[in-house]
Amino acid sequence: MNCPRCSGELVEGELICPRCGHMIPESPTSTAHLKIDPRLLRLRRARRSGGTTIEGEGSVTFRIRGMVEKLPLEKVEKLILGRGDVGATVHPGLDLTRYGAAERGVSRRHIELNYMDGELKVKDLGSANGTLLNGERLKPNESYTLRDGDELMLGQLSIAISRSD
Repeated sequence: MNCPRCSGELVEGELICPRCGHMIPESPTSTAHLKIDPRLLRLRRARRSGGTTIEGEGSVTFRIRGMVEKLPLEKVEKLILGRGDVGATVHPGLDLTRYGAAERGVSRRHIELNYMDGELKVKDLGSANGTLLNGERLKPNESYTLRDGDELMLGQLSIAISRSD
């Protein structure tokens, strides 16, 4: 096993890399399967026809548990969102571990965002707990166009999407 920051070799069970001092997160080896209680969902049931499509130049903003991640749209080309895992060979482009992803049932490779043909699209990658878009479950491996103000639910982790310039 290697440190995700410096790639230094780790002894199994180490919580701090002896080479760079990076804290090694403890990740479960499999995604926790959760039963989603609809009363706990804080989703805004936005009308799909109401928001404008996220397109053109500028950035997209993700609001996750009170924190903001902002990415230029041109950088969102096959961006994988999921949770990190120290032992994994593939890591998500946007690691949601610091937002409690493991406890909220987010898979290592949960969704793919893709900015193509001038539109921001989302695709569930066959995640264990699925993905909701404004309260509607996405079919795995199908692309859906995102609109300004949409809310994604990855397992039990809510992500509000908005366009920013």
